[in-house]
Amino acid sequence: MTRLFIMVAMLFIATQTFSATGYGYNNNRIAVSADGNNQADPNTWGGTVTATAPSADAGKTFTYNSNWQRGDEDDWSATPAALAMLANAGLEGKLVHYSYNNFIGSPAHTSAVNVMKDGVNGALQRFKNFNASVFYDVSANNTAAINHLAEQIKISTASDPLYFVSMGPTEFLYQALAKVKADGKEASINHLYIVSHSNYNDNNIRRANHRRIEHVLQDFPVKEGTNFLRIKDQNQSSNLTQGWSTNNINGSNDYSQWTWMRDHADANVNFLWDRMNVNSHSKADISDAGMIWFLLYGDQNGNPSKLKTQFVNGIVEGEAPDSDYCPAIESFEKDGLMVFEAERIPLKGAWKLGTDDQYASGGKYIYYDGPNSYNTQNAVNTLTYSFKINNPGTYTFKWFVRQNEEERGKVDGQQGTDLSNDAWVRFLGDVAHVGGTQTSEFFKFYGRSDPGFWLHGVAEFDHNHNWVNVKFPSAGTYTMEICGRSHGYQIDKIVMAQSSAAALGNYTEKTEAQSQKYWSETGTPDPNCGSGTTPTNSVAFANSPTSIITGESFDVTVAYSSASQNDVMAIVNGPDGTWLANAIQTVQAGSGNVTLTVNQPTAWEVGANYNLKIAIRPVGGAWDTNLDEKDVKFEVKSALENAISLVNCPAPITTGNSLPVAINYSSATQNDVLAIVSDPSGVWLANAIQTVPAGTGTLNLTVNPETEWPAGTAYQLKVAIRPVGGAWDSNIKEDNCTFDVLPSRLVVSIQNQGSLSYISASNEEKLNVVPSVGANEQFEMIENNDGTVSFKGSNDLYVSSENGNKEMTCTRTAIGAWEKFTLVDFGNDVYGIKANNDMYLRNSMLCTSETASLWQQFKIQSATSSARKVSTAAPLSTEINAKFYPNPSDGLVHIDWGNASEAGSVEVFNLQGQLIYQSSTSSMVDLSQERAGIYIIRLVVDGVSTTGKLVIR
Repeated sequence: MTRLFIMVAMLFIATQTFSATGYGYNNNRIAVSADGNNQADPNTWGGTVTATAPSADAGKTFTYNSNWQRGDEDDWSATPAALAMLANAGLEGKLVHYSYNNFIGSPAHTSAVNVMKDGVNGALQRFKNFNASVFYDVSANNTAAINHLAEQIKISTASDPLYFVSMGPTEFLYQALAKVKADGKEASINHLYIVSHSNYNDNNIRRANHRRIEHVLQDFPVKEGTNFLRIKDQNQSSNLTQGWSTNNINGSNDYSQWTWMRDHADANVNFLWDRMNVNSHSKADISDAGMIWFLLYGDQNGNPSKLKTQFVNGIVEGEAPDSDYCPAIESFEKDGLMVFEAERIPLKGAWKLGTDDQYASGGKYIYYDGPNSYNTQNAVNTLTYSFKINNPGTYTFKWFVRQNEEERGKVDGQQGTDLSNDAWVRFLGDVAHVGGTQTSEFFKFYGRSDPGFWLHGVAEFDHNHNWVNVKFPSAGTYTMEICGRSHGYQIDKIVMAQSSAAALGNYTEKTEAQSQKYWSETGTPDPNCGSGTTPTNSVAFANSPTSIITGESFDVTVAYSSASQNDVMAIVNGPDGTWLANAIQTVQAGSGNVTLTVNQPTAWEVGANYNLKIAIRPVGGAWDTNLDEKDVKFEVKSALENAISLVNCPAPITTGNSLPVAINYSSATQNDVLAIVSDPSGVWLANAIQTVPAGTGTLNLTVNPETEWPAGTAYQLKVAIRPVGGAWDSNIKEDNCTFDVLPSRLVVSIQNQGSLSYISASNEEKLNVVPSVGANEQFEMIENNDGTVSFKGSNDLYVSSENGNKEMTCTRTAIGAWEKFTLVDFGNDVYGIKANNDMYLRNSMLCTSETASLWQQFKIQSATSSARKVSTAAPLSTEINAKFYPNPSDGLVHIDWGNASEAGSVEVFNLQGQLIYQSSTSSMVDLSQERAGIYIIRLVVDGVSTTGKLVIR
């Protein structure tokens, strides 16, 4: 029969049914021994040792320095932090031994400050539920400390194991084990579970005759993997966000991750900061406390941020519920109805058990006695309960609740205030539906009351208020969590019902205790507390994956019940049944959760119908010894998703140029990546494509125009990823932006036709002429909207006529009247250049001539083409000599069709690429209504075309 399974979110407070995940820890006794000695030990041994065990150390050599006469300062802060973690979890009563300064042979603290003792005493003053008599200063009396630990080991049994956290050298533990063996209690060592995280501690010896962890494994019934476990090193001192130490971040002792302790409102948290800053030798390091964290939460990757989450409301010592509280073994749904008393739920944190024979069903209820927590969910105060659904379907969730005495209604039928009327609730596994939203997140669940418990329940989620429906897709075990939100809120009974089983909306006021007509519990009745009922061996999924990523490890949380020490397994088989991997952990007698990490030795193929089996079996047993097992199917997915994005929107390009496009992509399989260009109206122009393999990267594509794109704005660029060879409608993902196309940049030389010399800006303060062309003799010719042109030198400054008052210069940063020139066309790329004073430029670089002889005429030509011609998509005719005139024009333009067979068609465009005039068989164009500026005129006849620029004055 399926048992009650407890899914614990993060933190556990002492109750009769405490459950945790680390190393099978289940509310058992804990012993700790740490070093931290501050009194110098001149007889410290130095040298090397070569390990033979455990397996991780075999063959390795460790070097120790006799100058290391004091302990590591991390213990100074780790011990108070470890005690705070235990206190916050309500486990003070489970700490049965804590020794410190455990360097065997080192002197007592006679001259140096006993930092460890100060830290322990400070913790005991703050966390008063610890038993001060179990704390021992080894440097003051090592015999008493060793004997005390030995006595705790001697009483260990399968049902009452002892967990030993090793925060110092092994010699202290070895001497305690030797005493246990000498006293004839060696069998009890089988029920001692040793946790370490440091091969430094495990192999460190302070005297030549001291023992190391390999001697413990050789001389006592301690076996690696069974009752000795070394977890991940908790000291990642050079990593700011991993582990419990930040004392070597870029070579410095970095406290930035810990300042929240200094600034916390709780003085007990401030105390931890103070112990981390005792003196100049202190470190930002509590790495040994990471082993306590692991025992509590099964988490080998703790860090300061996670601790901050635990201490968000300060360090709150827990209280156990009343001694007569006894949980049910199992709750399950029957005929579409699920009912269980709230006192079935194991309590923790600030949740307490209340009694009320008049109003509470069964005479008991639970209530939240902690502070209001309206914005966050504190794991310390999160209750977890698992139940079984036999008939899948949709269930409405409600509960019988009551406000605290101050806020509830004072007479029957009268509701109370809007305070003390809610809690946080969530269902694991994405089965809850609030309104139209499916969620596994916490939601506020509220309801008011009179002096009795009312059947209530409305969720507030994403600012909407709705009933909660829970849709169970299949029969099985499901888990809900309740977290304290409003102080004093009381819960009597939980109800979930299909509409065919109960109309929950008909019940809004009275409780079962008042009316005696509602529902009794469904499921197994209360066990006989104290009867010694032996739990069965069973497992269930507390969480099960529906999909995992190929190549990545994943966690499986198993809820178990174990009659004795057993192995809990997670086993993966491929779709064809082939074994792929497994994970295993030994658990003690009792019930709880264990989180197993399944690794992929090699990446599994993407696909469906993989099988995950969980099982419980005798320690070391084979597959055919499974005592119970469960299976679930899951899918293996690619780590990659198809995605695409532009690195950035392209900069404007010049007409005729190619468009470079940089694309970030992620491709789950082989796919095509495309860059597609459309004109501002959305008409396709060109694209580029490349096939990419599965993976991620940045791809550079070049889109080449099939014809020149006219100057304009808001050209459309789309990048897409699609199946190889797919059409436009098969795009998987897209990204878009726009870009501009600029007119061509025309760089020219300007040659005087009298001297045949070239204008030069080698002296930008006074232009002159030189016989040849270099960089200083090249100018960008810019066409202005008013039909004039300007010239920019290689120094990126503009040529000025200086209004004819002196030689031209090339010093202006912007175009003004003096920087504009009118070109008078003399044919064959020869022009007169008129300044704004209406005078021609002459060879002497003065704009002072009224007429233009050869000395006032200049050949303006680019390196590759005529300066006054513009490249277009249509080829220039070499068979006809069609031309237009005059140019510049006042608006009436004559067309000479040359030797064409007949008059052709005329098209005129503005510089934005817009067609402003079109006619056929025309010999005259009237553009007198257009504003002054530069236009493109295109003549088409006999299948060929010629295009040029037209200036309208």
